[in-house]
Order: sequence, then structure tokens, then C-alpha cells
Amino acid sequence: MPNKKDKNHNNSGLVCRAAVISDAPKSVNEEQRTVEFTAATETPVSVYDWDYGRVNEVLLMSGVKYPDKVPLLNTHSRYDVADVLGSFRSMRVEGGSLVGVAHFAADQTSADSFGKVKDGHLTDVSVGYRVNAYVMVERGQTTVIEGKTFTGPMRVVTDWTVKEVSLAPIGADENAKSRSLESVNKSVEENTMDEKTRAFLVSLGMRADASDAEAEKFMQDFKQRTSKPPAAEPAPAAPATAEPEGKRADDAVAAERTRVSDITAMCRSFDIDPETEAKFIKDGTSLDSARAAVLQKLEAGRAAQNQPVFTVGEAEADKKRAAIRDGILLRAGFKVDKPAAGATDMRGDTLLDMCRTLVGGRDSRYDIATRAMSTSDLPIILGNVANIVMLAEMERAASTYRLWVGNLPNFSNLKEKRFARALLGGSVDIMKEGEEYKFAKFFENAEKATPVKFGKGFEVTVESILNDELDVITAVPAGLALLADGGINKACYNALLSGKMSDDKTVFHADHDNIATAAAPSIASIIASKKVMRKQTDIDGKTPLALIPQYLLSPVELSDTFDHIKDTVTYKNANGDELKNTSMSGLELVVEGLLDADSTKSWYLAGKKGTTVNLAYVDGFETPVARMEDKFSNDTLRFKVVQYAVAKAVEYRTVVKNPGV
Repeated sequence: MPNKKDKNHNNSGLVCRAAVISDAPKSVNEEQRTVEFTAATETPVSVYDWDYGRVNEVLLMSGVKYPDKVPLLNTHSRYDVADVLGSFRSMRVEGGSLVGVAHFAADQTSADSFGKVKDGHLTDVSVGYRVNAYVMVERGQTTVIEGKTFTGPMRVVTDWTVKEVSLAPIGADENAKSRSLESVNKSVEENTMDEKTRAFLVSLGMRADASDAEAEKFMQDFKQRTSKPPAAEPAPAAPATAEPEGKRADDAVAAERTRVSDITAMCRSFDIDPETEAKFIKDGTSLDSARAAVLQKLEAGRAAQNQPVFTVGEAEADKKRAAIRDGILLRAGFKVDKPAAGATDMRGDTLLDMCRTLVGGRDSRYDIATRAMSTSDLPIILGNVANIVMLAEMERAASTYRLWVGNLPNFSNLKEKRFARALLGGSVDIMKEGEEYKFAKFFENAEKATPVKFGKGFEVTVESILNDELDVITAVPAGLALLADGGINKACYNALLSGKMSDDKTVFHADHDNIATAAAPSIASIIASKKVMRKQTDIDGKTPLALIPQYLLSPVELSDTFDHIKDTVTYKNANGDELKNTSMSGLELVVEGLLDADSTKSWYLAGKKGTTVNLAYVDGFETPVARMEDKFSNDTLRFKVVQYAVAKAVEYRTVVKNPGV
């Protein structure tokens, strides 16, 4: 039963669903490694409700539900089996308390924890539970529930289910809800088959109205069927007439397209990561084998979901994370159009204050920080902040590739891809009755490209949290975004200056007829360089393309000269005639320092956007994405900032180089 210390503990505002055992617990059984604890009481505890704000909550013991046993965890951590210290069994209600017996496992970590309890160093446990139903007593109102009087604001939980019990340095704290409660769910029963797995089975041919038992049987039958090696098929009888080689090749291509299309559709429908999808396609995995692998992934996710969950319900968890995320952004000076509820109240909080909001407690500063960093909430919040900051920086970036580089269709995987030609010369044909159509060769001499990965990492340490180093979370990702954008910019100019075309020659090559007579920038040299582009012909070498440049790409060294030419109103030609200067009419001047690194004398004319150098991304991610690299370890959260992209010159006829002098 709760002792005086436990009562004071709760009255202090620290949520503690557990009484504290004595310094020398008498209920210890060393041979069986068991200790009896009080897991929860009906003592009111202050919690935060996103609709009502700070309220007291009472767990009525008459409404508690519990299985034969639940996991005994290390401070509500459910992300690693190593955090399971044993189980909590023999639960029963005694008066206004939930009592049970903690059974410790035999591994070294659990044995060490048992030793600390036995010696009186650890005294508290904290319950993790799901709220099934509650009565909200409004502020200023008094309500009688089961013969007990409650004055609002008060949340009286009348139906709740124990999901776990945790050994903790200090029993459940004032914000225990953030890691001890699940969603407020009126339905007490849990589904055994999640919607995604069921939808996948339906896609394999299962009836949509199949019961859970039927769904499980269908799944097991499918697994058994796909796990067996395929039976040997009898050799086909020799055809009377040999099948043409070309037809067999066409059939093989069609079959491969179908395999790739089916696998791609399946992976995207059921949120399979791009790397796995790419591996299926690259390795030639059959559709059935890919289906079996996807089912295995869905089962693994389902198993994780069926474990006791100790986080706040999704709606409330999202609200809390959004409030902290927007609070960080507001504090860092970012404009947030519609801050989440509670964000403005948090904008003055330190990073440690925000950690305390997540996990609460009266632990040491270090313990608060490490506990928050070991949850899933803080990494999600920090990753979201980083992604928002990077997106904002990318939108503000001044990289010049955006002015003249076009976009290729996005890649759906990391395999090489060919692209239809940007230019088609000639004209449509005048057709006579019964005449066969001539087909444009979109893919003749087509360019090919393969995405590459751009990446960098950053760390958030415990020291960063304790020292309130906000720049680590905002300025560092912003800097990485600029680095990533700079990398894309460099890739685009490298594709122009040194990239190879399908003929294995660089963009600017004598065979491509796109190098003008070397000359310093002048009205005459610009006009002459324009003519070089306008004389280009299609791949047949005959059909004129009549291309018109739209961009003048200049190194910084020559930019003032081009500005002066642009401002010149008239000039005299070789015959001495005074003419209006139209040399730069329709040309947008793009000044880029990367061109100086290659040559301070060379300058370039480029055709309309999308016809010279193009940029493609994987799955449409045009900004880098921050992802947590691995779980919290060594007092550090590590994030990798990654982006898949490729810059490719898709046509050499639409660009002219003047080497300058």
C-alpha cells in the first residue's frame, strides 16, 4: 500500500501510479527473483490534456483490466528486447491500489536491476496503461461517480487496461501520459489483423469480408505455398515451326516489364521502402517471392504493433510533438503560419524544458535529457524541425542552376534510366490514304542517367540539450541544406562542362558543332555564337532546328562586360552602319562562380529550360531529408541528411561554348 512518502510524492505533482517499497523490501524472494509492488493507486495525478489543459486524473480501481502478466520494462522503454527486465504478474486490487509481483529475468541486466531493488536502491515502479473510457468533470462542477465525489477540472478514468509496468528511478512523473498512455479508445477489444496486412492479403486474392481467423489461415497457406521450391515443369513439346528469335525477345521484355510494374505497384501501395523495391527489381526477384518478402515485412510491423504500446494516442501524441516542434521553430526565428496549439507557450522554453514536457519527472538534468532522447518522440521532433528548416533554406538558396536547368521525370528507383530526346526535328508528315505512318524515334541516341546519393550527418548530444544549443537543431541542418543545394548546383555545371553524352564525347566537342570561334564578349561575338546554335541540325544531319538561345551563362569575371553590352543601345557593324543593339534581347544573364573555376574567359549560350541540362530526383524528394541513423546511444542522437538526385546533359545542340580570348 502507498506509504507516506508515496502520498507526498503524488501531492507534489509528480505522477506516480506506484507506491514505494521500503528501503529493505521484505517481499523479496531471492530464489525466484520476485518483489511485490504497488503499481498504481487512485491518488489524483496532474496530467496535460490538449483539449482542457492541465487537469487532475484519477484511475478508478473498479475499472482496471489486466491480463495474467505484462512486461516489466526499464523506464517505459519498449524499443529493444534488452529493455524487458521480466514480467509483472499476480495482479489484484487491494482497496484503492493495484498490487502485483515483479518477476525478474535471469540475464545480467535484469539480475543487476533485481539487485538494486533488493538492496533498496531502486524503490519505484510506474504503470503504463490504456484509457478505454473516462468521465470529464468540467471546471467548477462536482460529480459523484461510484459513490465518490470529484470536483473539476478532473478526468475520471472508469475503464483502463494495464499494458506494462516499469522499474524507474522515480515513479511515473507528472507527464507520464506522454509515455504511459495510449489513445483514448472507446473500444476495449484490439484487432488481431491490422488494415494494411488485411489489404495486402486481399490483393493476393483473399475475400474482403474474411474473418480474422480466415485471414490468418489464408496468410499461412500463402506462406507455405511460396516457401516450397517450384515443381519442375515438363519440357515443352517442340513447336512445329520454330518461334522467331525476335518474338522470344519481345516476350521476355514484356514479361520483365510486367514483373517490374507489378512489384513497383505493390511496394508503393504498401509503403515498402525504395531500397527494398530497388533490390527486388535489380535482383530479378519473382513476383511471388517479392510478395512473400512484403508479407514478412508487414508481419514484422504487425508484431511490433501488437506489443504493449505505452505512448499517448496518435492524435494527442501528434499534437504534443507539433507543439514542441513549432515552439522550437518560433524560438529559432522561423515564421510558422499556423503554430500548433501550445507552441507559443513553449517558444520561451529551453531544450531541456521541452524534454521535461515529453518525459517529465524530477530526475537530474542529465537523466531528463537522456530519457527524452531514448524515446521515439524527441528524434521525430528533431527530425521534423531539421526537415522544415532545410526546406526553408532550399527555397531561399540562390543557386543559379534553378534559372536554366530543367527537370527530368523522377526516378522511382536507383537503376539507370534512359530519357526521350529533348529535340525532334523535321515535321509531321502529310499522309496519303492507306499510307503507313512513320514513327518518331524518341529514344534514338537517348541519354541515360543513374541517381547518386548526396549525404552528410549531424549529431545532437546530451551536452547540446543541457547547454541549450539551439543552433545544433536549426542552424546546422540549415547549413547542410545549403551544402546539399551547392552540391546539386555543382553537379549541374559539371554535367555541362565535363559530362559525357551517349556518344561518349563531352558536351562541347568538335563533332558536335557547338563551339564558336573564340572571342571576347562583344556584340559581334554574341551574334556569331547565336548563329552557331541556329545552324544546328537534327540527328539526320539535314533538318534545321532553328534553335534560339535563352540564357547566357557567364563567369563572374566577365559579368560586368556583359552588363555593359546589355546596356549598349546602338553599335556600328563591319560596314560602319549604326544599328540597334539586339544581341542580348531575349537572353537572361546567369552569373556563376563555378564557371570561373573552369575558365574565366569561356562563356556559354543555352536554349530553353529543360533542353540542355536536366535534373532528376528519386521519388520526388527535391530537398534533402533528415533521418535518424540508429537508436540513441553514447549520449548521442545521430541524423543522416540524404538526397538522391542526378544531373544530366540531355542534348548538346541546345548549347554553345565560346572559349573566349
